[in-house]
Amino acid sequence: MPAPYAIAEAAERAGITVHQLRTYLSARLVKPCATTTGGYFLFDETCVSHLRLIGAATGAGLRIREIADLVRALGVNDRQALRAARSAVAAAIDSRQTAITQLQALVAGECGTAAMGSAP
Repeated sequence: MPAPYAIAEAAERAGITVHQLRTYLSARLVKPCATTTGGYFLFDETCVSHLRLIGAATGAGLRIREIADLVRALGVNDRQALRAARSAVAAAIDSRQTAITQLQALVAGECGTAAMGSAP
């Protein structure tokens, strides 16, 4: 089915749930490209692409507020805002990676201790 897509089709194409799409609408990360006479939202390929990005970012543990500036900058094609937003998202990703590395070390340490019979 060619664009524009109804909400369920847009969500499916983006790899997210309808509930997630509605959450992103409420957060004003995306907006429909059109509305039917019956009041249903329609989404184009650009929206679906942004939804994929949002879904991947939130799936990786980033918060909506951490990616909002990036998505908004993409929506208006503001290069300066896009550069700043990309830097902020990169910093958030680095922070998550550091936290994951620390968690892995703690889990390995705890599991190693428990496996040896020295559990607290």
